[in-house]
Amino acid sequence: MSDVSLVDGNLYSSAATYNQLRDELDYCAHTALSEIFKQFNSTTSQARLPVEIWLHIWEQLPLVDRVTVSHVCYHWRATTLCYPILWCSLDVFSTLHDDQCDCEKCSLEDPIEVGESNVALLGLLLPRSLDLPLKLSVRIAGANVAFCQGVSTVLGAAYTRVVDLRIVQEYESGISCFLAQFNGFPALRRLVLLNQRASRITAFLNER
Repeated sequence: MSDVSLVDGNLYSSAATYNQLRDELDYCAHTALSEIFKQFNSTTSQARLPVEIWLHIWEQLPLVDRVTVSHVCYHWRATTLCYPILWCSLDVFSTLHDDQCDCEKCSLEDPIEVGESNVALLGLLLPRSLDLPLKLSVRIAGANVAFCQGVSTVLGAAYTRVVDLRIVQEYESGISCFLAQFNGFPALRRLVLLNQRASRITAFLNER
């Protein structure tokens, strides 16, 4: 711990000095505990399992859960970041309203964005896949051009690595809006298109 200066010979003579001491003690405690937990985690039974088993388990998880796994402990984070294959299966979604939506919020003079998407997360995780082939799953509420363009921008040249593409739309035009942002998928081997609201779910499979 760094030296703490005395103020007027009294350690607690000012709130600033007290806060400084408290912050330094908190930092020292946090650092010490982190090292203890790191050593403990490295000796637990789960740490002795072969990496291949953990990878097989983690590969079955949705993207958001794989992110959670990478934050559980130092050992798991180091492992997940060392294997780009774990980040080759990407899920992106949007519950943003359709561009033609006429609901109350979307009909305002200054429309309020309704819904959410995880495009930003996709941008953070994509580099972890390096140059490996990608499996991309897209769930889109409707024809929201901003979302579709956002995915296209984040993917950049990586769209040429997509070998497996699955798109699920909740409303009409979602699929066509998404595909319109790309100049084909040259590496594509499997394509699945699903209409969630259709009376009978239709899947189009195209393998080559």
